Amino acid sequence: MPQSEPTVRSTAVRFLDDRSPDDPVYAELRYISNRPYTVCLAVGTSSSEVCWYFGRELLADGRRRPAGPGEIQVSPGEQGDVLIRRTSRAGTTMVSVPMASLDEFLAACYALVPAGGESDHLDLDADLERLLEPD
Repeated sequence: MPQSEPTVRSTAVRFLDDRSPDDPVYAELRYISNRPYTVCLAVGTSSSEVCWYFGRELLADGRRRPAGPGEIQVSPGEQGDVLIRRTSRAGTTMVSVPMASLDEFLAACYALVPAGGESDHLDLDADLERLLEPD
């Protein structure tokens, strides 16, 4: 089982709603090889961080065409950016992320875990053991 290796990319994002300032906010795109199908977009401070988890493939697909029928949707934006929209009971939030940042982040992710090699990085026995542990 390969060791879990993190990939983190800090980038400026813009919230695209009436409640948010026009100034960019810094966020992190995160990927860890022992969760090979999932990426995280983390926004906020260390004490009040929010992390949106969604599929690495969804992020890659959404760079070129609208993708994601569920809570998270990713689509190409204008002027070299990608839009990530999250819909929940509390409402809809959309951020704009520079395409260049996503390209660099995804290249690092696929260097760690190539497409099709995700199952080699799963430890299902350890995951099952954690689920069965008493509280």
